Amino acid sequence: MVVLIMATQENGEDIYFEDPLPEANFVRLLSCSFYNSWHNFSTVGRMFFKGTNDVIASLPEGHYNVESIAKELKSSFEYYKKTAKLVVETNNPNSVLKISNRDTSSTPKEISVEWSLANFLGIGRNLRKEENVKKLNSPSCYFIHCDLVDSTKNFFNEKKSNLLAKVDIRGKPYENVSYIMDSSQNIFRDASTDKSFYRIKMSVKDESGALFNFKGFPLVFELELNLNSFYTMSSANVLPPSAPHAEIEKQLYPNLPATTNAENFRLTEISKIEKEISVEVEHYRLVLKKYKKVRKAIHYSAVCLGAVTAALSSGAVATSLTGVGIVIGAPVAAIAALSGAASTGLSVVNKKFERKVNKHSRIHSLAIAKHDSINSSVSQALNDNRVSDTEFVLITGEMQKYRLLKETLRLNFTQKQTNSRQPDVEKNKKPDSARI
Repeated sequence: MVVLIMATQENGEDIYFEDPLPEANFVRLLSCSFYNSWHNFSTVGRMFFKGTNDVIASLPEGHYNVESIAKELKSSFEYYKKTAKLVVETNNPNSVLKISNRDTSSTPKEISVEWSLANFLGIGRNLRKEENVKKLNSPSCYFIHCDLVDSTKNFFNEKKSNLLAKVDIRGKPYENVSYIMDSSQNIFRDASTDKSFYRIKMSVKDESGALFNFKGFPLVFELELNLNSFYTMSSANVLPPSAPHAEIEKQLYPNLPATTNAENFRLTEISKIEKEISVEVEHYRLVLKKYKKVRKAIHYSAVCLGAVTAALSSGAVATSLTGVGIVIGAPVAAIAALSGAASTGLSVVNKKFERKVNKHSRIHSLAIAKHDSINSSVSQALNDNRVSDTEFVLITGEMQKYRLLKETLRLNFTQKQTNSRQPDVEKNKKPDSARI
């Protein structure tokens, strides 16, 4: 029997050994530990008024349980402060989460839910008066695979598989959870290896076979191998029951960060946020600069063509008045007409670029403001080289507000552009008396 303890920071990667391991007959999982750092909700989901698209609630990507979703939705309702009177309740007799619309007006506004959020909560796209969430549409089990398992003798859902064990997911978001396999879970699986091997590949998947993304946090596995050659080795080749050699120990037990906990996660995340907002500021600065250059070129082109049109038109009229000069005046007038049309077209294009410049200018200003705010919060948080939960929530909240405000700006400009293209039907309608 050989027991291996392996640690890796990348799910599904090969783990190599300095010295070869002999052929294995059977393998089983004794224990494992993982961080709940993967996202069970991987996009931004919103609730909004149907028809106007006014956002009334938003759920950013992250790892959620029922309590954290309820807290996030309540915070979002408070942040937007729209006329919708939505209430979130937990621990109800018929559901784990209840969302109620307490708008008692005679014509309550209809509320729509984006598909990603509706699918995650297990509700419809149109929010009803009361929505009872039975359970979250989130993975409930870890399926742990090992490439030592003989897939020709091991089956999962009637298919050949190298599945080693299955454990039920538990713990709070971003918590490090250890799982000790009981007698029903740590059964031996048939193994298929070479006479000696240098690597093992461990992977943690969901039921559909997709790898969990633990965001760089460590995964630890403890395996037990039964080896054919173990029973036939001479006593001279059997290692005494002592600690492994220093080099082997480094391979089996790689050095992990000193702060592999929630604080380390918060430090990593705020670094990503700071980098992201800096990239946003630079991106919109360059985009705004490009649009301003194009707008300027189009503006001066339209002005020049307008001046040429005026000069050619006056010249054509003056030439045509002489009588004989009408032969020259007619082509000049045609050129003036073309020049005028081109000037008008450029003026229309210039208005479109004016809107784009205005939109990107506002987004750029918003990005700069949030960049300064986030930098200030990060600087204060790192004064003592640690990030508390309150500081982390404040920083992530600022980034969430930036994303939502940016999306709102885009929607507002899109709606304005759409409305400007549509004629006002009511104004064009004439009363019946006017038609007679």
